[in-house]
Amino acid sequence: MRSKHPTRVVALASLLAACTTGQMDSRDDANPSDDGLVVAPGAEAPQPAELAAVGALVLDGRTFCTGTLIADRVVLTAGHCLVGLSQPEALRFVTGLDARAPDTSTTATRLILHPRATSITNDIGLVFLAESIPGVAPLAPVDRLDDTLVGRELLYVGYGRNGPKAPDSVGIRRAAFMKVDKLKADRFEKRGPGSNACSGDSGGPALLRGDDDMLRVAGVSFTADPQCSELTVSMRVDVYRDFIDARGEGAFPCGPAQFECASGVCLPDVRRCNGFVECRDRDDESVAVCGELGSDGPCGRLESPCDGTCVPACDGFAQCLDGSDESRARCGDEGSDGPCGRLEYSCDEFFCMPCSDPTLCEQTDGVTSGLEQCPAE
Repeated sequence: MRSKHPTRVVALASLLAACTTGQMDSRDDANPSDDGLVVAPGAEAPQPAELAAVGALVLDGRTFCTGTLIADRVVLTAGHCLVGLSQPEALRFVTGLDARAPDTSTTATRLILHPRATSITNDIGLVFLAESIPGVAPLAPVDRLDDTLVGRELLYVGYGRNGPKAPDSVGIRRAAFMKVDKLKADRFEKRGPGSNACSGDSGGPALLRGDDDMLRVAGVSFTADPQCSELTVSMRVDVYRDFIDARGEGAFPCGPAQFECASGVCLPDVRRCNGFVECRDRDDESVAVCGELGSDGPCGRLESPCDGTCVPACDGFAQCLDGSDESRARCGDEGSDGPCGRLEYSCDEFFCMPCSDPTLCEQTDGVTSGLEQCPAE
């Protein structure tokens, strides 16, 4: 709660579904082993060494995503796991059953997103490590998937929660066999009850055992339903082999469609000079790089400084406690004179609710005010 100014209310369920994946729990037709592996009837359980290449992405001692070592010093993960990480050296890739007491811990040196990555498409990224991991054999990506994948049991691995209300369970490696129900152009889906991905499993692999008896990475988990019970969606790795192969070998320079931050992070070039700072040194939005579209301040031209960070300005939703990011002084006619943005109304003089849902405050038995200021539909 806050004492003076409204707090912006966001659609939390949508955010969770877009940015997290991982509940590798037991199900009625499976048998969990001591190491968290859920074995489907008739499926061949992997040897412990086969999963050694799957690790957790850890920042400030906190596990937040999963990744897979696919080549020497190259980790494959979900692109959204890398968004906003401006200091690669702060990120560690750890392996072992428990990320809190890992077998290995290796510092990252470079982070690369797919050049056309968004929150729902091309959600693939690579983490490059400072050194090799002794004794850990990489798991290679598959070359090609086809319709025969539907109906097959893949082995999903992750360090995420064992349920949406079990935050303390993050950091333990769990695995479960889950059947592929639908294959699409760039992804495949597991639908229905049973084991599922949840928060912390984003970037984890869906492993396919080939005719040569080798496990390979078929997909990268990137989203699940908010309750971690009905849906797991994975990006198809075969679709992104050109990106992975081109960036996973050699000196790893940024590609022609990417901008290289001074810190070494590669961003899709379309995000250079877009008004929002993403490089640690702010060089992606500097006047030197962007000219009249750039900014010499701490934030990009479409942002406002707020409590030591940068937030989108003039988007209709107040985020700064003093409302400066949505004030008329900052936004002109697009600004607001009240504590909430022009696309919000007040609930109990405490929260800011989106104008798109005028009954939201009433649903919580709150007192609505300022609704008349919302723009007419």
